[in-house]
Amino acid sequence: VIIRTSNLGTRKVGSLGFSSGGAQESARSDLSAIRRFFRPEFFNRMDQVVTFEPLNRAAVEIIAQHEIAALAEREGLKQRGITLDVSADLLHQVCESGFDPVYGARPLQRRLEELVITPVARWLVENPTARDVVLHVGMAGVVC
Repeated sequence: VIIRTSNLGTRKVGSLGFSSGGAQESARSDLSAIRRFFRPEFFNRMDQVVTFEPLNRAAVEIIAQHEIAALAEREGLKQRGITLDVSADLLHQVCESGFDPVYGARPLQRRLEELVITPVARWLVENPTARDVVLHVGMAGVVC
């Protein structure tokens, strides 16, 4: 089983993500772009082409919350009993600046790194003996 992902044809249809365009129109364009890109011998061996709906704001927020939850489960934090509490304002900022109309949610990880992970890491370096605390991560930084 081989699963491939692609953005073939997305620029032709319009901007990605945070849009309300119909999936039917997108699917037709994607299929024609795929047919033009791949040789017929390869395309004819594909069993199925699945078109996904563009990301909306709620989906990007769910992705960001999932990534923050994964961060909170890291072994170094768990061993020290450190819990993370990320403010709604910071989560909103991560989602707004971590989405790009062309690249979708790919920049989200960089924004999480910049706005959440790096400040938490700096706090941990500055407080190496801290245990069993809740770190409140917000726009102003990390507060214990």
